[in-house]
Amino acid sequence: MRHQQQGLSFISFLLVAAAAIFTIYVGARLLPSYLEYYGFAKALESSADAGEAADTLAAARQRFARSIDSQYVGDNTVQLTDLSVSRDGGAPRLVLTYDKQIHMFYNIDALLHFQKSVPFHGTIDSEAQ
Repeated sequence: MRHQQQGLSFISFLLVAAAAIFTIYVGARLLPSYLEYYGFAKALESSADAGEAADTLAAARQRFARSIDSQYVGDNTVQLTDLSVSRDGGAPRLVLTYDKQIHMFYNIDALLHFQKSVPFHGTIDSEAQ
């Protein structure tokens, strides 16, 4: 009676282990950037909620800068000029758009594009255009 092999061979085990290690490595390199993005998004939402009807983009940027200080985010990732005002369907929105480049290994980098938009209750001044 012949006995059939069950389970993984050593080569297939190495391939599965290499794929798992690569996935964990990429996730570990990208996860801090996504956590930072959620901190920026929370700061943007809190600065938009604290706004008044007569606010300008400059005032919203100052509130955003103060909100960033209370979050665990790097202040060199986002510049205040990354925060702008746009009109989508007539209603003004505060829009935070930025890119982050993360070195992975050798000459391979990951480029992440982040964008968050919240309703803006202020006025659009000439600086926002």
